[in-house]
Amino acid sequence: MKQLEILLLIIGIWCVAVVCNAQDVNGLEIGKEYTKAQVIDKLGQPDRFEIDNSYDGNGMKFTYGNNIFYFYNWGEGAIFADFSIYTEQFVTMSQFVQGGIKIGDDVSKIKLLGLKIEKSGTYAYKIWFEDWAYMTFGYNDSKITHIGCTVLD
Repeated sequence: MKQLEILLLIIGIWCVAVVCNAQDVNGLEIGKEYTKAQVIDKLGQPDRFEIDNSYDGNGMKFTYGNNIFYFYNWGEGAIFADFSIYTEQFVTMSQFVQGGIKIGDDVSKIKLLGLKIEKSGTYAYKIWFEDWAYMTFGYNDSKITHIGCTVLD
């Protein structure tokens, strides 16, 4: 019995690691620390960059048109925590779905994640990752129009 419990624990840890690492944008993983230079290397030169002190500790805010990316606890680097995407230049979930998921994809593509998906309003789906983060996928006419990620305190 003890061996079965250990095996289930190992499988659970592996599943959490796979799912958490699946939350990425252009290869930047949610929950990992990055410098400003590393973010620009992956996402490109932002239209606007700000040091944002409105959250616990300092943070970085990168804006690319209507797309916004937040990194918190600025120091040598900052932890990638939240994003809101409205254009197809950014790819999410690339470590979990071949080719990733981006704006304009058919909303059925999120079902390839194999995760519990809940309806969130009339035109959105929400996917929880453990109890500390979730992603939302807004859609219209079956096409993804918004992708967001929120990490809870």
